[in-house]
Amino acid sequence: MERGLAQRPSVVKRLFMVCCLLALVLNTTSAQELVHIPSSQMFKGEPITLNGWMFSLTHQPSNKELIANLNSGQAHPSPQNPPEAAPLLESAPLLEAAPFRTSHPVVLMVHSCGGALDGRGRLSPRMIEYAQLFNDQGWSALILDSFTTRNTKQICTQPISQRTITPELRAQDVLDAHLWLTQQGGVEHARIAYVGWSHGGSTVLAATNKANSFVASSSLKPSGAAVFYPGCAEDRRKGYQPNTSLLVQIGEWDDWTSPGPCKAMVAESSQPKPELISYAGAYHLFDSDLEVKVRYDVGNGKGVHYGGQPEANAASKKRLLDFLNSAFQKPNDSH
Repeated sequence: MERGLAQRPSVVKRLFMVCCLLALVLNTTSAQELVHIPSSQMFKGEPITLNGWMFSLTHQPSNKELIANLNSGQAHPSPQNPPEAAPLLESAPLLEAAPFRTSHPVVLMVHSCGGALDGRGRLSPRMIEYAQLFNDQGWSALILDSFTTRNTKQICTQPISQRTITPELRAQDVLDAHLWLTQQGGVEHARIAYVGWSHGGSTVLAATNKANSFVASSSLKPSGAAVFYPGCAEDRRKGYQPNTSLLVQIGEWDDWTSPGPCKAMVAESSQPKPELISYAGAYHLFDSDLEVKVRYDVGNGKGVHYGGQPEANAASKKRLLDFLNSAFQKPNDSH
């Protein structure tokens, strides 16, 4: 009994330190803001701006004060942390304040043929989910909307040959958004990555392919790029010449955007060679919780499958985060 009482201050002290460190981590908050991005493109002969939703990270400036108070033994009083608990910190090692970050890496998110908004004109829950996932890693996120200011809700049901909003056009949107980000505060200008889904994945391929003259001539390049189930035929035809590291994640059973052209594009790509992961038993939209269903209003009219696959959903998100974390660690002087 006496031994347990003697150890109690040390146990309480350690628990208290853990709680304080958690307070530092939770002292990071996120804010969502509708932003307007100047476009280099015209729509019906008029200049346009693109909508975007910025999920920004903000740090409260009390972290340094909290650390200083902890090291001096003066923790903030509260019912769970009364002033008399301070002496328990006397023998604890000093906390070292991490550099105060006023800016963060940004993931530029490029939506699919369905658009950034849902059927009610609200931001897509899937886009919000991913933006919050990136925020959880300490990165801000920009959801870029290529459709709304072009009076378009979706292009999935449009025959590909009749589409006026192409991956190449949207790739210009990506570069416009990248340039806009480099002009904003709170952004680590050298740490901007692209992530795209389906038609947005094809857009990211176009925005990182030096076979496109507007990419080759641009001083902007991302820290890294990742795509989910893109259409790869056009960039394979041109010859994919990546200007950054690329992660390609596809479903082996995808009958909406066939995995074959992506496998060939990666195999024939110049350096740096993209990384390709193909998930067995996975259809289009495998990185979701949706039930697998068939659509007959897209593709060749014979029906295409879409929906989640639990193993692929979890594995692809983990690989995406690991890839982006690695990409953000590498120096990128082109911005």
